[in-house]
Amino acid sequence: MIYFGKYLKDYLEYSNISQTEFAMRMGITQKHMNEILNGKTNITLEMAANIERLTGIKSSFIISVENSRILKESILKEYGNLQHIKEEIIKKYYINELKKRKWIKFKDETDELQICIDLLDFLKIKDFEVVPKLEEQVLFKKSGNDFNKIALWIARCDEIIKEQDVNEYNSYNLMFLIKDLKELAYKEGFELEKIKELLNKYGIYFVCEKTLPGTKIRGCFKVKGRQPAVYVTDNYADKDSFFFELFHELGHCKSDYNEGKNKIKNVKKEAETNKRATIMGLSIWRILAYFIIYSIVGYIIETIFGIITKGVWESRQSFLYGPFCAIYGVGAVIMIIFLHGYSKKYTRLFLGGFIVGSIVEYLVSWIGEMLLGVKWWDYSNMPLNINGRICVYFSIFWGFLALYLIGSFNPRIDRLIDWFKSKFSLKFLKIATSTITTLLLIDCIITGVALSFFLIRMIVKNDLNVADKQVIVQKYNDIYNDENLSNFVYKYWGDRKMIRTFPNIKVQDVNGDMIYMDSLLSDIQPYYYKFNIINRK
Repeated sequence: MIYFGKYLKDYLEYSNISQTEFAMRMGITQKHMNEILNGKTNITLEMAANIERLTGIKSSFIISVENSRILKESILKEYGNLQHIKEEIIKKYYINELKKRKWIKFKDETDELQICIDLLDFLKIKDFEVVPKLEEQVLFKKSGNDFNKIALWIARCDEIIKEQDVNEYNSYNLMFLIKDLKELAYKEGFELEKIKELLNKYGIYFVCEKTLPGTKIRGCFKVKGRQPAVYVTDNYADKDSFFFELFHELGHCKSDYNEGKNKIKNVKKEAETNKRATIMGLSIWRILAYFIIYSIVGYIIETIFGIITKGVWESRQSFLYGPFCAIYGVGAVIMIIFLHGYSKKYTRLFLGGFIVGSIVEYLVSWIGEMLLGVKWWDYSNMPLNINGRICVYFSIFWGFLALYLIGSFNPRIDRLIDWFKSKFSLKFLKIATSTITTLLLIDCIITGVALSFFLIRMIVKNDLNVADKQVIVQKYNDIYNDENLSNFVYKYWGDRKMIRTFPNIKVQDVNGDMIYMDSLLSDIQPYYYKFNIINRK
């Protein structure tokens, strides 16, 4: 191990000065002199300055050598021996790969302790125990990743941005940046330099750098000085995947960058956050917002469709209260989750929509019948259907819907959600979303109970020959022999309310025939308004 005492010995021999004489000139004891020469004591700044006056050796050099010695001794003490260092540092931090890529200029590639010092200098840390703490200052998907590799990659990106000249960041300009980036995304070709220049223009550091082998990270967000920084890797399959990752990281500029304090708002590990709050890269809150929005959109579409095809304004809602058509909400959410990465791959989008839409439609129909006792649609009279739940025509419709949904419509919904985020606090939006979602769940439970009571009532009153008739009769007696419960059911879940809300509700008798409830309640109009455009059959 190199220590300054060796250099000082050489100087004394060359200058023909005895150790005793030099100790006297330094004003120290012979014992202290021996400790300096043998590297047994630390050299202070004052002592280094005195040595510089007597020898001409720069105090900066002396301190540098001393610091190197202290670090080496600390590393050796921590890991015990050089073999352990080779296993814990040399292999763990992929030194051979760093040499190959020339990310670090090692002063002595044969000295394991010096390699450790050079590595600490590269990572900008005092010792390797600090490495896990670096994780708290960066936002990225941590599951399945080796942070040692990530830390090296981030340090490399930190070096690269030193050459970048960025403007002052202002969060209000983020929407303009997104707009400009989208224009680049739609253009032919892929110009990283233009993307970098654009982000620098809006005050954001940007680096696209190859990761170390085996690293699964695709990008990260951090704060450098007073500026947000976005680092992405080359681990993307295509142009669309790259921009998806880039927009994801830019989302942190809006949600996680504390512009006033120039730091990340929430330094919790994103691995934990992702597990709790994201599905395939999409925020749980955004997914819930999608469900609410598309359920309402579906209700509007279905209502208009009913007016055009039947000439009546009838209920197309999935639950007893509220303008929500759940099939659209569920279908849209699932399509977005599984297909959002293929916005420009039209064939995949169509096939994905065809398959995903059909599966969702079948499951929703089955669940509706099994749990709620209601059949919202029936394709039995249409060709190429499966159990009346799905048919090829509507499956094709789902395919085309996916093309429009992912490629055109949902980006507008994203802008709408982002607009709300710019106008209201995130806390308020989370509370609002949670409240609506909770009300929907309550509505779903109430709907299930109300439908059950209604069907029991209709079966018994009309003496319908259905399976488990005795059980149903017993339930009827339990419900309707209770005066208070009976009055409540008739007041809030009466025949008029139920048949208008679920005009197509039906039950199956023991012969397999479907009996529509509206045929048993012919005195009640199963719609809100008739336009006399098309007579209802």
